[in-house]
Amino acid sequence: MGFNVKVKPADINEDIPNDIDCVSFVEMLAVKKARETAKECDEDDMILGADTVVVYDDLIMGKPADESEAFAMLNMLSGNWHDVYTGFAVIHEGKEVVDYCRTRVKFRDLSEEEIEAYVKTGEYEDKAGGYGIQERGAALVEQIDGDYFNVVGLPVCKVAVIFKEEFGINVFDL
Repeated sequence: MGFNVKVKPADINEDIPNDIDCVSFVEMLAVKKARETAKECDEDDMILGADTVVVYDDLIMGKPADESEAFAMLNMLSGNWHDVYTGFAVIHEGKEVVDYCRTRVKFRDLSEEEIEAYVKTGEYEDKAGGYGIQERGAALVEQIDGDYFNVVGLPVCKVAVIFKEEFGINVFDL
C-alpha cells in the first residue's frame, strides 16, 4: 500500500487460554505482538500487529503442531462453514487502536485422500486452521462471505480505514 515495511516477528506465547472468546483472543495476541515489536522501534514508527484464528463450532483453531493435527482440523472443516477472525493492533506516536474482522468460509466436501495430499504440501504449517486460502488451499474453499484478505491474514481495507480515521494517514497519498 505504499509503506516502507519491515517485518519483525514477535516472540510471544500464542497458547489459547481456557474460557476466552475468539475476538478477545485475536485482539489480545495482536496487541501483544504490536507492543513487543514497538519496544524495538521509534515512537514515530507505525507498528501493526495481527493474529488470525479459525473458529468452528466454538472451537478456536490456531496453527496445527504437525501433520496429524492439520489433518484433523481440515477433516473437521470439510463440508462445513467456519469463521476466520483476525485481530489487529496499530501503534503510532503513543496511540494504540485495536480492532478485528470476521469472515465466513465454507469448505467443500473433502475426501481423506485430498486432505492427506494437501497436508503433504506443507502449506498447513504456520496457518490457522491448517490451510492457506492464498495458495493451493484455495481449492478447499467452496464459498466465502466477507473479506478475502482477512482469511489471508490481514483485513487490508479495514486497516487502511483505521490508518485514515485514527491516524490521518491516507494510503492513497503515500
